[in-house]
Amino acid sequence: MNRKSALIVSISLLAAVGLSGCAGMNPHAESAACDEGSPKKDVTIKYGDSNLSADAKKNVKRDEYLVFKLSPDSSRGPGNLDYKTVKVTVKGKDAASRWIAASGTDNDSDGELVVCVPNDVATNKTYFYEITVDDVGTLDPRVTVEP
Repeated sequence: MNRKSALIVSISLLAAVGLSGCAGMNPHAESAACDEGSPKKDVTIKYGDSNLSADAKKNVKRDEYLVFKLSPDSSRGPGNLDYKTVKVTVKGKDAASRWIAASGTDNDSDGELVVCVPNDVATNKTYFYEITVDDVGTLDPRVTVEP
């Protein structure tokens, strides 16, 4: 295989991997228009030994980032559990909230789980989601998309 063919195959494989990764995470990926300059709204998730809290309600707009900032307890939990390695999952509670989908640990996500508010979601609507922190618990806050 010559160099040009290898380059084309490599680019095709990277594009396929990138597209398949996005498609499974957010069904509205094609309608999300966030870019580096898009505004961000933060939701801080604090968790540790028998402790889980998050901002209960946030207001966002279409094409803004919703950034879930992970704030694990620095102490160790039962069985020497390291909260920086505990998986945190954020997911919508119904079909309308499926665009809220992210998961990771504090260590592997640089402390942030990020989703983009799609430009096709209804405004003046509240979307419910769950935050699940393995070995800690579950919360069910909400986010309202404003016009």
